[in-house]
Amino acid sequence: TLFRSFRSTQRPHKTKMVARLLPFLLATPGALGKKVSHDEAKCVMEGRSIAMMGDSVSRDCYYVFNEFLESGKTYKVDGNYEALGEKGDYDDDETWTSWKRFGFVKEQHRIYFKKDFDDIGASSEFWFLQKAWSTSKTTGGKDSAEDIAGDVAKNDIALINSGWWDLKEDDDADRYCGKDFGKDDCEKDYLDDIEHLADEILTKVDVGLFRTTSCCGEDKDRWVDAIEDMNDAMKDLMADKGVGVVDIYDRYKYKNIDDYTTDGKHADPDECLEWFSIAFRMIDEAYGTNCFGDQVPPAPAPTYNCPDALRPAEAY
Repeated sequence: TLFRSFRSTQRPHKTKMVARLLPFLLATPGALGKKVSHDEAKCVMEGRSIAMMGDSVSRDCYYVFNEFLESGKTYKVDGNYEALGEKGDYDDDETWTSWKRFGFVKEQHRIYFKKDFDDIGASSEFWFLQKAWSTSKTTGGKDSAEDIAGDVAKNDIALINSGWWDLKEDDDADRYCGKDFGKDDCEKDYLDDIEHLADEILTKVDVGLFRTTSCCGEDKDRWVDAIEDMNDAMKDLMADKGVGVVDIYDRYKYKNIDDYTTDGKHADPDECLEWFSIAFRMIDEAYGTNCFGDQVPPAPAPTYNCPDALRPAEAY
């Protein structure tokens, strides 16, 4: 049967999982083939749980993930990304923290979602991040990323991104990292934060993945250099940690961003599914479940049997 359950009462040894993932630690669209099918997605996720964390781009893609895994369909949208979220895209929702990093932070910037897929014994969760990492000191005693890390890491798979919110103009810190990622300790602080994500979550699950930050942020094309520097720094750190990187950055740039987004910022549903197609293949590779029929089979083992024609003549 296509839908197989590979989950045991004990997780596979982490070093074996990382070893399987090594060829795909940096996975790009061209390297991993066509868009995932509904059956392939269900095969990858059967019996497994996934946690996602990120900003509104990740949140909207989380809706797409749930819709596709449940029905095999994506959305048709009219350019209003808020219309992506509909009842049925999740079972439970709540604000997981009362912390408001900026004055414009609304409830949807502090949201938590959960959805179960009973037919395949799978589940998904999502936590909105206002910053890659936060502690009770950061949040003034309100719930922080540090407080929920243990719950996130209970999942089998984690897929995280944090980027745009780390680049926003920050009056409290008196800096604007989107303008120049190389100044005011922007890179140092970002690497410190995502290292916590790696240590506390991504290296504690079976398959930890970090997605590159997409083009182009909230200031037309003025964040492009900072985003590219941020992605390069992140890739180096995640490589050191043995964490896979879902590299989607080169799928579009500022000049053609409207072809791939709903509003010049948020990936449209079909683009989200392209990103998940990369992630699904990385997860499948890590578990060794072989859910994709288009994968190249391994080369046959060498044989050392010498053909009769090449055998030396026997002396009589």
